[in-house]
Amino acid sequence: MRNIYEMGDIHDVHEIHSSRMRKHWRWLTRILGATVFFILGAIASGIIGNFGSNLLTWLWGLFATSIATNIWPWIITIIVLVVCLSAASYWRWQAWLLNHALGTMSNLVQLDDSLLRLLASWIRARDHETEMKRILAELLRDASEEFHGHVHRASILLPSTDTGGQCLTNKVYWPSLYHLA
Repeated sequence: MRNIYEMGDIHDVHEIHSSRMRKHWRWLTRILGATVFFILGAIASGIIGNFGSNLLTWLWGLFATSIATNIWPWIITIIVLVVCLSAASYWRWQAWLLNHALGTMSNLVQLDDSLLRLLASWIRARDHETEMKRILAELLRDASEEFHGHVHRASILLPSTDTGGQCLTNKVYWPSLYHLA
């Protein structure tokens, strides 16, 4: 920043002085505004707090008087409230269950569609063993989607022909190289 005496122009000196005064007033108004809003907030909080306290005391008196006069309307109200909340939670659970069943059915339809599409491509293929493994790998992939991302691998185990069906061997697994092809 240059020295005021080196500037030479009185207009520049006046501009620097007015800029400093504006910053000073800006900070002063911010501090005063925050103080005023804090005081107004405290007053409003006290008024609202006192009103709420008085209202709660008045309502509690009405409630105690109502129970002392006749308790049966309150018992009936509580029973109706419990029944309504139970019915609402049952209907919500039933809606979730039906949505889950609908999602499962949709995944089964997609699995069936995938099987039909892959069987049509198998007719043209020459290597039936490779095509069978590819079809089964695709079926495993589609079936694993039913578990919403919680299953990342699957396999099909078939009886081994080497041991006369005594042991199981892993014929197809997913993810596999057939899935990438």
